[in-house]
Amino acid sequence: MDHFIVNDTHTLGKYIRYCEDINAYDKIKTKFRQDNIIDDDGFLTVGVGTFNVFVSIVTGNTQNNVDQSLLGKHADKFVLCHNRPINDEKWDDPEFYGASMAGPDENGPGHVFITTKNLHFDTFNILPIVLKKNTQFIQDLLLAALEYTGNRGWKNPGFYFHCYPNNSVQSLHIHVVNKDNAGPTFHTQFKKNLCIYDVLNVLNKEKS
Repeated sequence: MDHFIVNDTHTLGKYIRYCEDINAYDKIKTKFRQDNIIDDDGFLTVGVGTFNVFVSIVTGNTQNNVDQSLLGKHADKFVLCHNRPINDEKWDDPEFYGASMAGPDENGPGHVFITTKNLHFDTFNILPIVLKKNTQFIQDLLLAALEYTGNRGWKNPGFYFHCYPNNSVQSLHIHVVNKDNAGPTFHTQFKKNLCIYDVLNVLNKEKS
């Protein structure tokens, strides 16, 4: 599958129709099995060849020292993760690949990730979640993100997915960004950043 611009309600709706037409769900699942990204039961692996850091964190193979209490009660379903320290340090460097999308404040980084403890293929990315019309999952994830940004005191947060195949890791992670301190990478990721509210708008339109 080639890369698509999927960053708003229009492009997401168009992409969903395309994926349904070509049966993308089954094709991607078959490819993931062949590449050992998922096991025979459909659950994500830590990775063979390509390391899956979020799966490794969720399974406890990689230590995660981030304070999970900032997610409140949502920490039973989701996991808060930070970017690599060098990516946070270089947040305002337009030449640094992988720089965080926003700069820090006195309480921590301005760009974090929230991943899911559910390691099934159906939640490996926003694409299968949308194709399965799992609105409840997205709503729960939004509540977790709002709990976090509320605890951080952010006034202008952004919540973004990178829809497959525009993602870098085959494990769901929403980018939680303090837009009041956005850096160059926030703008260069424009074609990838799919807002969670746009996802919900598309799903609600399909229900009506």
